[in-house]
Amino acid sequence: MSGARTLVGLALLVLVGTLTASTGIAARPNVLLISIDDMNDWITPFHDPARGKPVIAGSSLQALASEGVAFLNAHTPVPLCRPTRASIVTGLYPRNNRHYIAQYSTWRDAFSDITTLTQHFRQHGYVALGGGKIFPPLADPERHWDVYLPFDRPADQKRMPGRKLNAIPEMDGFDWGAVEYDYDEMSDVRIAEWAIGALKDDHDRPFFLGVGFHLPHLPWYLPSVYLDRYPLDSVELPMVRADDLDDVPPEGRRIAWMGPRGEPADYERSDHRRVLMAGEWKRAIQAYSAASTFIDGLVGRILDTLRQGPHADNTIVVVFADNGWHFGEKQRWRKMTLWEESTRVPLVLSHPKKLPRGRTVESAVSLVDLYPTLVELADLPPPRHDMDGRSLLPLLEDDGADADRFAMTTLRGGNVAIRNAKWRYIRYAKGGAELYDHEEDRMEHTNLLAFPNAERHAERVAYFNRLIDRYHPAPER
Repeated sequence: MSGARTLVGLALLVLVGTLTASTGIAARPNVLLISIDDMNDWITPFHDPARGKPVIAGSSLQALASEGVAFLNAHTPVPLCRPTRASIVTGLYPRNNRHYIAQYSTWRDAFSDITTLTQHFRQHGYVALGGGKIFPPLADPERHWDVYLPFDRPADQKRMPGRKLNAIPEMDGFDWGAVEYDYDEMSDVRIAEWAIGALKDDHDRPFFLGVGFHLPHLPWYLPSVYLDRYPLDSVELPMVRADDLDDVPPEGRRIAWMGPRGEPADYERSDHRRVLMAGEWKRAIQAYSAASTFIDGLVGRILDTLRQGPHADNTIVVVFADNGWHFGEKQRWRKMTLWEESTRVPLVLSHPKKLPRGRTVESAVSLVDLYPTLVELADLPPPRHDMDGRSLLPLLEDDGADADRFAMTTLRGGNVAIRNAKWRYIRYAKGGAELYDHEEDRMEHTNLLAFPNAERHAERVAYFNRLIDRYHPAPER
């Protein structure tokens, strides 16, 4: 009998342990992560009136920020969509994940010794659901997701209007205007509807739901009803100085004028000059604002579904953009620079039980910090690889908790920017540097290293150089 009792006791211990583990997994918070492509900081609550930019008001991001935390000084690790996603999904800067440019072919080999964000959550009992332009699109999604709705060239943009809608010749994809799609035909709508369905479902495990929107990535084709919300006579141009590149090193000017694939350019061949010559500046801002508002509306629909559904009280929400966008500042259009317009991104984080409501954080943070933050919020052990990112949670207790906090952005061939609460420092691999004081010069109009008294900043520059040397990009692969 004693042997039988022992077996029964062991069985009960195993059952209790199994139920305890299962209950522990079920109690973990879900994660809803929403990525927006190329949305800059014009949208509330991230719009900075001191920077004189247009504003997209009354946003879903503003509503979410009232329920959580808005990071007002968040920056991308790479001002380009695909390598940014590589940094987010690994918690590593490009030096350590070897992704500087728009490539997916090396995801499998580069990450063979790295547990990606979704892999880590899956290893701890989560079901990972991904859809749209999230990470890693195209590259062996089955290693990272249980269910993946593939990203494809959006169907509404495959059906091109047959001709360029703006007046700028010879610029493939650099286009905007009204195209009368049915709402349900639009690819980002399809992604939103899929996410809404996932949030309405019951799940027997905690979920990690990743949703990736394509707009406001170029081209900006939308039905006229969205464009009409921004009448041209009410469109404001950003603050742009004609002499804004005069104190910038030659490499900075080259980057400002280069094409979308890094091809050499000068001002005569630059996007900015072509936009001005064609008289398309206001129409571009109109279309971009409409695209941003359209996506914000889809984000709002997803968040409303979460609020009204069974997972409202136990879901971490993260909404972010992968990089910013220039509209003539520094004579630049597009992204892929190391200035504020390109690196600063919207970032909001919320959880009804774990995070404060209505808080703002002004310390500099990076999207590379999301991986360790989500791991800590979900009470998971850290992954097996050391991450460059640092949890954002200490900043919620005290925004000044880490006085040395900084965000680093890298761009091709070892060009690096460091941003902290007060300063932006840029160092170019081919020589030259820039330093901007954001307390006095929010638009980065005055490069303090271009003046005779630049030596007074020598100690500060040396400090930033030491940081860059610590994380210095390896040669591109």
